[in-house]
Amino acid sequence: MMFPTLMAIPKTAPEIRFWKKVQIGTPEQCWNWIGNKNPKGYGIFTPHPKRGRGEVHCIAHRLAWEYTFKEQVPVGKECCHSCDNRACCNPSHLWIGTHKENMEDMAKKKRCNSSHGEHHYLAKLTDDAVRFIRAERGRFSLNQLARMFGVSQKLILVVVQRKAWKHVN
Repeated sequence: MMFPTLMAIPKTAPEIRFWKKVQIGTPEQCWNWIGNKNPKGYGIFTPHPKRGRGEVHCIAHRLAWEYTFKEQVPVGKECCHSCDNRACCNPSHLWIGTHKENMEDMAKKKRCNSSHGEHHYLAKLTDDAVRFIRAERGRFSLNQLARMFGVSQKLILVVVQRKAWKHVN
């Protein structure tokens, strides 16, 4: 992709405000968003702020792509990062693809958390505990099993119903 020259692009007032919130570096570097971010770490920007209600917040890297290439991201497509840096707004690090392509890219780069069951960092049960719960459900109540393992009755129920921990036989 040809590197966009930002200085040659005519800018509207929102674009000028937008690029002031981007730490612009070399074409190879990530250009980090230094404005507000959402809880997932993506930059957010309000192109047309209004006083009070009705403000529309946009994802910063998506706007970086749209402002640079002067077209909107097509409906049903996503603006994806080749650098995997959620705060990056460098147009040369952005590409347009489907959600499936973005998820395949994530998996290929091993960025997804595929741990499940007892290997998940928040797991309170082990595979053996799940086998015990399922085997002994007739002998113990949900409440008793929940107290034994220090979890909620609801978790015990979804384990017994095989809605959770499906991978355990």
